[in-house]
Parts: sequence; C-alpha cells; structure tokens
Amino acid sequence: MTLRRKPQSLTWLFTLLFVAHLVSAVAEDKWTPLEYAPDNHGLLENPLKGLLPWAGRSVNDFPHSMEWFYIKLNEVMKGPAQFDWSIFDATLNAIAAAGHQAIFRFYVDYPNQTSGIPQFLLEGGLKTFSYTDASNTVSVAPDYTDPRLIKAFTNFVAALGARYDDDPRIGFVEVGLYGFWGEWHVHQHPTAGEPAGWRISQQSKDAILKAYLKAFPKTLVMVRYPAATPDRQLQMAFGYHDDSIARDTIGDKKNFFWRQIIDQHLENIWQRRPIGGEMYPALNKTVWNLYPRTENQDLAECIKETHMTWICNNAAFNKSETADQREKALRAHRLLGYELFASAMQLNRTGDGGLTVSIRIENRGLAPFYYDWSVELGVVDKDQHLLTRVKTPWRLTGVLPGKITQWTTTLAPLPSGSTTVVLHVVNPLANGKPLSFANAGQDKNLPGWLTLGMVPGK
Repeated sequence: MTLRRKPQSLTWLFTLLFVAHLVSAVAEDKWTPLEYAPDNHGLLENPLKGLLPWAGRSVNDFPHSMEWFYIKLNEVMKGPAQFDWSIFDATLNAIAAAGHQAIFRFYVDYPNQTSGIPQFLLEGGLKTFSYTDASNTVSVAPDYTDPRLIKAFTNFVAALGARYDDDPRIGFVEVGLYGFWGEWHVHQHPTAGEPAGWRISQQSKDAILKAYLKAFPKTLVMVRYPAATPDRQLQMAFGYHDDSIARDTIGDKKNFFWRQIIDQHLENIWQRRPIGGEMYPALNKTVWNLYPRTENQDLAECIKETHMTWICNNAAFNKSETADQREKALRAHRLLGYELFASAMQLNRTGDGGLTVSIRIENRGLAPFYYDWSVELGVVDKDQHLLTRVKTPWRLTGVLPGKITQWTTTLAPLPSGSTTVVLHVVNPLANGKPLSFANAGQDKNLPGWLTLGMVPGK
C-alpha cells in the first residue's frame, strides 16, 4: 500500500498560518506593564475630588483642590435684569488664585443670617414670613408662590449661566435659591395657620431646574433631593449632594439620602453625574476622632455605597488638628472620587516615522472623572525639553471604575531628538492642580506629565 504525501505547498501554507498566528499573538501581547503607585503625593491634590473647606476659612496645609461657598442672591441681583458680579467674581478669583476650583450655592434664606432676598422684590411687595427654626431671629422666608420671585430666580439663573458656564474657576454648581440655606426644604412649614406661600409649587421647582440646565450645558449642576422633580429627564440630568453626610446618608429610612436615590431608581447616576455634599455640621469636629465610624454611620461605607466624589468638611483643615486626626481624614480623602492608573502601554513606530501609542487605563477609585478635559501626548528629548504636544481624542468620562479602557492614537513623524513619550491632562484653570495618575512614572520627566516609555527606534 502506498501512502500519499500531502502536497508540499499545503504543508507550507499550514506552517505559514501557524507562524503568522504566533506572531500576531506575540504582537497582541506585547504590552509593557506600568508600575502602580497609589501613594503619589500628587494624588492628594487631584482636581475636582476629595475633602474641601469653606472658602476663606483659616486652613492648615491639608491637601485639597476645591473650596465651597454660599452667597446671597441680593449681593448680585440688583434689579429684574441688573446684576453686580463683583463680590462673586472676587470670591472665585481668590479661590482660583490658590489653584483651586469652586463649588457654590446662592440662597435667599439662611437661618440666623440676614436675608438674601433682592431689595427690588421687597419694595415691589413680596411677602415674607418670620420663623424660629434653627433658633433663627434674623432671616425671613419669601412667599414662594409669588410668580415675581420665581421669574427673578429664572432670570438670575439665565444670567449666571450666560456669564459663568464652562468657567474654569468653577468645578460644580449647586441648585440653590429655594428653602432654608438654599437646600430645597422648609422643614415642616406651613404649619397649621401659616400661609401657603411657604411651599413652592412643583411647576416652579421644574422651572428653576430647567433654567439651570439651560444655563449650564457644560458645567455640571447638582441638586439636594432626587425627588425635587418627578420628571425623569430632569432627574437624570443632575448630580446630587447630601448635606447631612454620615448622619442621614445610608440605611433604610425613607428620608436618608441614598434611600431616596434608590427609590427614584437613580442608584447608577454616579456613573454620569457627581455625588457629593457636606458633613453633617454636628459631626464636623468629631468625625476624625472616630473614623470610619461616627456617632451615627460609618463614613467609609457612606462614601463607598454612594460613590461620592467630594465632601465639604472644615474639621480636616483646622490648625488644631492632631496627627491621628489628619491621618484618618487623609484616608477618607484618598477614598473619594476617581483614581486613574495607566496599567500598560504599547509604543510602535509607523512606516513614515510616526508613532502609534496605545494605553490601558484603569479607574481604581469609586467614581469617574466627570469632565472631558483634554488629554495630550508629548515627546521630550534627553534634556527633558518638551518637543511637541498633541491633543488626543481620548475621553476621561468613559473610564469607569472596575473596567479597563484602551486608548490608541497615532502621532505624526516625531521631531529629531525625541526620546520619551509623556501624557498630560489639561486642567482648564491655568494654575489649577494637575491631574496625577497613580503611576510611578508620574512627574518622572516633567512635572504634571506621566512618563509612558522610551521612543522605539525606527
């Protein structure tokens, strides 16, 4: 019996296919791992996250990138269409001068503070109501059923957005104006015998919310309560802030912040919009004695369950802070928000002398970065001079926790002398805190830039 041999051409074909498969597999796996460094000091000052103080308070050297403030409406609004922005701008400028971005809320009624109601409304006959909540003897609540007040609110918001949307000095905007502290509640009012003007109508609430969204298509806006509106599109358009953190944040009580979020089916809103807020005032001075547990709730669990990005807490910034309190505050500070890590990269020369750059990005934090700030690639020479920088199409908002995102782009032919590839996220505030990656290569060659690797030879 004669055995027939396979044609030699077919054998070579199988061999070539097998070799090609191996080469393809090797190329696919040719990723250079990058070193994780979660203790980089720059991470403590990453923009738009972490613990932050009230603006203008005496602070220690606790790291932070934002400041928070209230402001009275009547300090800016002088007539139906007349505005004096000088006080507001001065506060923004002072915050920006420190390299920080601002979060703010306008109010007309703050217990124990003089009224923020614009004078032209009072002179026009707007009714007000006195009250004793929070031991108040100074402030008054306006008649929220007066259409002139609602019109003033929406006119103001339109002017605010026209002037300040996408302003690099601003991190987030809080919807204010209505309620005590501008927090969208008036406690139990109206009580028996009180006028109906205490409580704003749903139509007026929606008008204010829509005004904010129209005025701020770029800067993200946050509201106190998810049940502020039944309108699903409006609910999905806002971030949310809990102003009673670690007291009423997590748990099954209907009035607790995260329970309200869940009841409105917004438990995944953090993937698109920020969650933040203020430490419950009575806990401000004691929270870092007991962290993570407070008298009421576990603060670390509050942060993790809500995917919180920022917390206003003056106690971390007190000059009397002890070393133990500082360390506990830093633990919470690190836990908040995003942590970006470039885990691996590929650098491959193109035929024309260009360079294809591929990076695998992880978010090892709890929340995304919520703005698509420009991501740039650069190359430096042996003397660490930046030879060129190129804006990439890469989007930070797509880097979600628990997932690996792959970025790839090709650079044009590189300048002569190029030795090292670096990456940088542009903070639109010129002197703002740089966005640092949790990589050992962060700031290695250039401050504010992540070193990826050496330029391969042609």
